[in-house]
Amino acid sequence: MATVLEERESSTCKSVKLGDLLRKRVAKVAPAEAPDLPFVGLDAIAPNGMKLLGSVPFGSLRSGGSRFEPGDVLYGRLRPYLNKVWLADRVGAASGEFFVLQCSPQLDPSYLAYLLHSRSFVDYASHRVTGDRPRLDYSHLASFEVILPPLDEQRRIISHVNQLITELEDGEEELRRARKDLETYRKSFLQAAVIGEITADWRALNDPTETGGQLLRRLVRERRERWDANPKNKGKEYTEPPDPQQNRAVRLPAGWAWASWSQLGDSQNGKAFPSAHYCDAGIKLLRPGNLFADGYVRWTNKNTRYLPEAYAEREAGLLVSGGELVMNLTAQSLADEFLGRVCLTQAGEKCLLNQRLARLTPHGVNVSYVWLVLRSTLFRAFVDRLNTGSMIQHMYTRQLATFAVPLPPAGEQAEIVRRASIALETIELLEESLDQAANTSVLRGSILAAAFRGELAQ
Repeated sequence: MATVLEERESSTCKSVKLGDLLRKRVAKVAPAEAPDLPFVGLDAIAPNGMKLLGSVPFGSLRSGGSRFEPGDVLYGRLRPYLNKVWLADRVGAASGEFFVLQCSPQLDPSYLAYLLHSRSFVDYASHRVTGDRPRLDYSHLASFEVILPPLDEQRRIISHVNQLITELEDGEEELRRARKDLETYRKSFLQAAVIGEITADWRALNDPTETGGQLLRRLVRERRERWDANPKNKGKEYTEPPDPQQNRAVRLPAGWAWASWSQLGDSQNGKAFPSAHYCDAGIKLLRPGNLFADGYVRWTNKNTRYLPEAYAEREAGLLVSGGELVMNLTAQSLADEFLGRVCLTQAGEKCLLNQRLARLTPHGVNVSYVWLVLRSTLFRAFVDRLNTGSMIQHMYTRQLATFAVPLPPAGEQAEIVRRASIALETIELLEESLDQAANTSVLRGSILAAAFRGELAQ
């Protein structure tokens, strides 16, 4: 039988079942009866959390809820492994997916909240549910046995736990600030890289054999030559690419030039493939979910879809290989910089380009340098100004035509890529370290485990 205060049973600590220490509130209330009450839904508490993220007016709902009072403990019974517990500090109404628990005088509500949040109870509850939408039955919660210390000892334990959790949360906030500062530094570095600030010393020691302006004129000429050599263009009139929309707030170094995307590269849209033809193996289908925020295309069991290999032969023109640039054209909002996200495919890649994605192919320009430009704030500002769509944001490859790309000489492009690779790798390693340090769920569990062994009541 599961216990919580391990090895603490004594003359002052007795073994009891939770059901003997609390009562489940069963009273229901309709929105029309109390429209101004705050309503707490299950998603209002984060997984493994004990804080309320927000509420909505009860009157905005149609279904009834369970009334709760200050001092009641709300326990999320749906998928108990999500570990959602909240000690109410106000009157309100709760989703039916919560047990609303009222403590007896022998049990401090804060002690109950921490108890239900402890790893011992989470493991106990998780092993007593099954199915796709597992819900804990109240009888199982009521049957959970605890070694109950006296009320004054419960409160000493709560005091110690609160102090340790506060210190832990302060550390978490410091880590969040450090993570945010690191992201700010990444953006600043990328901007500095693509306007020549990080290679000023290199330019002082290296004269280019071909300036950015000379390179641009050559690339525009070669663009026309490629067009003329394509049999599909016979008898058609050639259209000169548009000039760039220069960013007059940015001054480029001597020997650099502004170039429009159309002067430097080509864009290709993907196409829709039937989801009914997805299969367990075959050619991978590149979709927006494969474009990660770190700027790389990545595949997981969850985001990988396959089509029969026959599609690779039938749609050979849409095959994407390693070292190519792909861009997302659709997003729910601009908030997460998903719209216009540009990623680089990795070595050995082979996949098909799906709809809502585009392939960007530069000619005569370092692909990795273009990738840096399209991850910089120069490009983000360009995307944000497009602001097309309402609920769903869209952009189109034709809109890229006049995007202004800072064009350094070829040798400096390579040097920028070399230095940026070192810096970005360092930033990623620091981010990984911060992410590992920020995963404090194990430490929280250890604090509660120690508390319920009686080690914090001294």
